Amino acid sequence: MWDSSVAGHVDAGESYDDCCVREVEEEVGLSLDRVPQRLFKLEASNVTGMEFAWVYRVDTAKTLRPNLEEMSGGDWFDPADIDQWIDTGAKALSAVFRLIWQTYRGLTE
Repeated sequence: MWDSSVAGHVDAGESYDDCCVREVEEEVGLSLDRVPQRLFKLEASNVTGMEFAWVYRVDTAKTLRPNLEEMSGGDWFDPADIDQWIDTGAKALSAVFRLIWQTYRGLTE
């Protein structure tokens, strides 16, 4: 299933922001010199596995290097294609990714 490009769990004593910077480097090989923009927080629910989650936005022109020990692969998708997948109920997208995307699109409309 397709899911978020970067996701992880906050370590004991770590902030969400520090976790974000660490996970971005671990999962896509991008070293950030600052914490990216926070977009929104998801409350714990059945969809999130009863976990709270902050969603961040990273814009970069640098090449990403997916860590294939952390994920099985990756690709780029046009936002309109993702909207169509969600509108047609595509099972190829994880439930939490659908929630994140729909929340994000609600902010941008």
